[in-house]
Amino acid sequence: MTGEKAAKAAKKKRTLLLCAAVILLFLAGSFVLRSVYAVSIVPNATVRVRFVYDTVCVNEDLTVKEAKTIRQTLHKKHGTPEWIYGEPACGFSEDIAFKTDGKTYEMACDDCPIIRVKTRLGYSIIDLSEDEAKTLRDIFRAHGGYFPCV
Repeated sequence: MTGEKAAKAAKKKRTLLLCAAVILLFLAGSFVLRSVYAVSIVPNATVRVRFVYDTVCVNEDLTVKEAKTIRQTLHKKHGTPEWIYGEPACGFSEDIAFKTDGKTYEMACDDCPIIRVKTRLGYSIIDLSEDEAKTLRDIFRAHGGYFPCV
């Protein structure tokens, strides 16, 4: 009976260790994949707003204050690869975007608080708070844009 109990205890220990290892691998993988794209905008880079939809056609530089707001809002945000995040139904377009440092940050065309950016590995999705999304939409509105634009 003692040998049987020891075998059950050893099996239980192996199962717990295996479960712990799987959880650790999942957490480590999530961290690595979440960090695939981190926003880094050059401090004094020009930021352009582009809004081309329906009868509105805007493609102009933002003010220094607006550009600073964009940088502060997006700085050090992390993007999740779209193939992990899933393809949002929000709708995105290079025509509804901020452009800086050779990157295009596409706003969701509806009211989803997310941005899509193309990286070397495909698209990444950046989550925003409702307040951050409102701040960015307000900059579009100041230049003639509007939401939703789908």
